[in-house]
Amino acid sequence: MGNRIVVGIDGAPASVIAAHWAAQESVLRGCRLDLLHAQDDSRTDDAVDGVQPGPLLDVQMAIKADWPELDVRFVTSPEDRCEALVAASASAELVVLGTNGRAT
Repeated sequence: MGNRIVVGIDGAPASVIAAHWAAQESVLRGCRLDLLHAQDDSRTDDAVDGVQPGPLLDVQMAIKADWPELDVRFVTSPEDRCEALVAASASAELVVLGTNGRAT
């Protein structure tokens, strides 16, 4: 197992809450935090599932402001959400998800 926690993030309020919970847990466990966003790489615009990338990166910056010692990485995947999360879980200590996210 890896020394990292992965949290799925899609810009929905529940995923932002999950990301902050995962950040706190990462600090407690001494793990890196990966904010994972799965996106369809066939998209041609800058939106990620209808959410501009800025708000997703804002989550990373807010977490870094609250926990400056935490290694936080924003990771995107061209895979389907489920495939990306399953792949990430193979090398993660913990995978965190919110509820009521954006539907596929």
